[in-house]
Amino acid sequence: MINSYFLKIIPAIALLMYSSSSPCVYGQAAPSSLYAEKGYLTFDTKPLGSIEKPLVLRTFVPTAGVSTKEVLANHSKGTNSPKYGASSGKESKNEYLPIDGIPAAIAVNLGKTLSYVWDTTECRLLYSWTDGFLDMKNYWGERESGRRKGFGYVPKLYGFVFYKSQGVHPLRINETSIAEIGSPKYVGYSLGKDRIPSYDFKSGKHLISVNVSPGPSTQTLRLDFTSTSNENLDFRSPNTQVKQIEKKPGSLSIEIRPNA
Repeated sequence: MINSYFLKIIPAIALLMYSSSSPCVYGQAAPSSLYAEKGYLTFDTKPLGSIEKPLVLRTFVPTAGVSTKEVLANHSKGTNSPKYGASSGKESKNEYLPIDGIPAAIAVNLGKTLSYVWDTTECRLLYSWTDGFLDMKNYWGERESGRRKGFGYVPKLYGFVFYKSQGVHPLRINETSIAEIGSPKYVGYSLGKDRIPSYDFKSGKHLISVNVSPGPSTQTLRLDFTSTSNENLDFRSPNTQVKQIEKKPGSLSIEIRPNA
């Protein structure tokens, strides 16, 4: 959760990383495929990537209703803060409310086929959706005015959400959940030949990589995990249909079906 008092003082900037609850639709602007065609971002506030050229954004994202207690267990929680009067130099009885959003996430779009959010704090997939991505109008500002919305740091999600993370971290290493090993540490991501990100993180002494890609059918996901020490990897998530595709020492490939 983001404390809006500090957001007012410190400008928040989403890093645009270049790469060669329920169904909802927000805003009137039409999605733009210019990034997928040209390879760069423009004034369009609803950009889309493609399978051939995924769009990767390091940005604030909505929580989308995932559990703050289990799924976002390693995130700090914002609280109300008093408003400050610059002219009087005094705090007001009125308060700023925390903004419902997640900082430092990575949002990825592969056109209408798949969008998803990877959380670099929890080192896990948070949610996935189709037929849309993020409406950045409040954060980036409209082309005509160039003005952003006050405290509009969190973009709006549009499209059909089909998967949401549930429960503690689903990856288990040698029969022990990452949630029991300790807080995971994000290392970074790299782009393969298909330009789809692969995320690296540490859990205790273990180094894990995971690749998220579209599944074999609509509204499905494929996750490929690998480890550097040939550990036994398993994936367990409540209320989620998980199909094991392949499993070897140090690697695990699964298919996830809709649960939202």
